[in-house]
Amino acid sequence: MVYSGRLSRGCERCRQRKVKCDQKKPACEKCTRLNLECPGYRDLQQVMFRDQSASVVERAQKRQLSEQVMQKEEFTKPNLSTNLVECSSSHQLPISPCHAIEASGAAFFFAQYTIFNEPPFTGTFHNWVYESYCTSDSKSFLRLAIEAVGTAGLSNGFFAPHVAKKSREKYGKALSAVNKALDDTAQVYDDSTLLTIILLGIYEMVNLDTWENFDSWFAHVRAATTLMELRGQRQFVRERSGQLFIWIRTQMLTACLQHHERVPTALVNSAKDFASSALRQQWRHRHIASPGSITEISFRLVNLRAAIKDGSITDINVIRQIVTTMNEDLTSWETSLSPSWAYTETDTKDPYVMYLGEKRPGYPNLWIADIWNNWRVLRILVYRYTLRQDGLCTATCQADKVKAHLMIQRYSMDICNSVPCFVGNPRFIALIRPLYAVAVQRHNDEATRRFAIETLRVIDDGMGVRQARLLADTATEKLRSGPSYDTPCQMQVDLSHTTQAVSTERLSVHTDSDSNLLESCFD
Repeated sequence: MVYSGRLSRGCERCRQRKVKCDQKKPACEKCTRLNLECPGYRDLQQVMFRDQSASVVERAQKRQLSEQVMQKEEFTKPNLSTNLVECSSSHQLPISPCHAIEASGAAFFFAQYTIFNEPPFTGTFHNWVYESYCTSDSKSFLRLAIEAVGTAGLSNGFFAPHVAKKSREKYGKALSAVNKALDDTAQVYDDSTLLTIILLGIYEMVNLDTWENFDSWFAHVRAATTLMELRGQRQFVRERSGQLFIWIRTQMLTACLQHHERVPTALVNSAKDFASSALRQQWRHRHIASPGSITEISFRLVNLRAAIKDGSITDINVIRQIVTTMNEDLTSWETSLSPSWAYTETDTKDPYVMYLGEKRPGYPNLWIADIWNNWRVLRILVYRYTLRQDGLCTATCQADKVKAHLMIQRYSMDICNSVPCFVGNPRFIALIRPLYAVAVQRHNDEATRRFAIETLRVIDDGMGVRQARLLADTATEKLRSGPSYDTPCQMQVDLSHTTQAVSTERLSVHTDSDSNLLESCFD
């Protein structure tokens, strides 16, 4: 019998999610906040001592072999949902103490942060990144960037300051090396150069624990967007270039919303190149791309937000028309989809799965689930502008606002119910912005907002992404500072007081904390 050491006293769900449990009885606080039945606590006396005779014999045999010869350990895939390609025998990496941190960081990166390795994609993007890492030397800027991001997430997830120091060193070396590559005409257009700049931005996102650090991330996003434009349409003959474009587009739109800026010309030009490329036509046939793109609608929404902020658009009738047109276009996008994009809903009673409602959706793949959530965020934003049109309301206007309130709740619930589909997959990180959109909506009830906030904290705990925690903290402050409108009636009462004191000539640009809708939240 072997003593197994100090064991977690938390409930089953908290231990599975690897979060701290307050051990309250009869139910812990986290389960109570999620509106879930707490599975209770195990009897530690029964599990503290275990019969490990066979395990001891096995370890002794391994130790004897290791004393005879030092074996090189192959850098292999971790036992997670991500499928990593195997390095060939010539690409095996020796794991020595001096390289253990780098190897662990790289393993964490490939397990937690690499996407496009699932249907409907073939995995070629992931394989290319992994093969590039395996074959490059220790001074390669792409290798340094991968290790910087991986060790950053590792240090955040396991609270390891010495790993964080190593991560910063890798980041500095990668930044210096890629700056030299940008001066080399032979490397400036290479995919690995563009990916490295993207990864430097992801490093800043992983470490984004305060809004003061936002500009560092934005600088990398700008650089990647500019380089993407310089590469022109010829880059889209390769599938991975299209995937790099998607990564950059997502980050730039997020940054534009935060800074109330219009979509830069560089991104508009790259979007046009991609839209007219043969690659996107191939993606349409493979049901990767939808018949109609929501990118152009996204651009219009970002530009509207910037125009309202700088005062270039103030006429409420103009704004109402823009919002109405965007809503119609979003509806048209939905109706144009083929049956291959449809999702199903089934009842769920699994107490060990995070869910909010009684329905759990089933998507053809996570790529399509991600696109649906992006579409829902757009609809939430558009309906949000409907609710922010101050002025004396007609009966029709009031009815539109009630509908907008209900639709925001519906799409927010759909986003929350998609959470179980993403758990354990690198694409879980794609839920950060949609969840924040849900969490800051005062038109959602408190339970929905708290569920979104709690899930953001789960992403931070499991993936080491500090941006998720920052957004969770920001959303929590918003929840404390303003009311939640649980029903349309509550909203109408508030609106009746508001509309008596405002001008009917323009849309009010609020200055309270609730006005910063989706400060860093768009995909």
